[in-house]
Amino acid sequence: MLHQPLPTTRTATKLDIDFTTSVRMVRPVPNDPAPDCNRDLIQELCLEAGRIMEDTSAELARVLPHSPREIALRVERFREAAETILALAMAAHALTH
Repeated sequence: MLHQPLPTTRTATKLDIDFTTSVRMVRPVPNDPAPDCNRDLIQELCLEAGRIMEDTSAELARVLPHSPREIALRVERFREAAETILALAMAAHALTH
């Protein structure tokens, strides 16, 4: 299976460059319950979660603004990122069982 990068943001481009070859570097583990096709998909899910974390970590680490509206917007972006990461984790988990 060839590596097909997921759509990325500009911030995640570096991670895509860093990890593009890592999918090809994953070697099957003897007696591994996940078939090879699942290994590639699980790797992609993990990488996308990492991209999301990279994209959102700087904003979350900054001091909160004073405006309640700006705080609400930041919390909403945090919630959206967390929901997406959770969905990716659940999909990866499902592929291991």
